[in-house]
Amino acid sequence: MSNIKSLRDVGPGINKLLGSTVLKENTLFRSGELSQVKCPDELPNINTILNLRRTPDLVLGSTSNVSVAPLETMNNYLIELDVFKEWIQRIF
Repeated sequence: MSNIKSLRDVGPGINKLLGSTVLKENTLFRSGELSQVKCPDELPNINTILNLRRTPDLVLGSTSNVSVAPLETMNNYLIELDVFKEWIQRIF
């Protein structure tokens, strides 16, 4: 996993932030782009990659890829902007 930029388990941070176990560890990971991954064995045991960038990720083995690129009018991730809120609603 060392080849994957910023790959980390989100669970421990969310649970620490909220003060209780609300997200099972090793369930949700975040990372930078996956362009350096050459085979699925380099990834933790995951079923789906949710790509929030405009550039596509590689298809790796049986891992499902879901892409929800930022809206064309988005130039940043400022949560106060209505366009950002619309994008987040598309994700969920």
